[in-house]
Amino acid sequence: HVERPVVYACGPEGMTAPLKSVLSDKGIPGYFSLEERMACGIGACMGCARKTSVGMKRVCLDGPVFSLEEL
Repeated sequence: HVERPVVYACGPEGMTAPLKSVLSDKGIPGYFSLEERMACGIGACMGCARKTSVGMKRVCLDGPVFSLEEL
């Protein structure tokens, strides 16, 4: 049986805010896989840098999966 539900999702960036809203209202943690162009793939070019609640993160190195709380 499931003791604590968790949601894992991926899709367009516009989905993150509505999903975060629904899950936070219900107290359910969520993780989102970001779709991002990764020019170099090693974090050197900063082409995939994304602002999060804890500062800038590189999708290619720090992700692509982030908690919805960060996004």
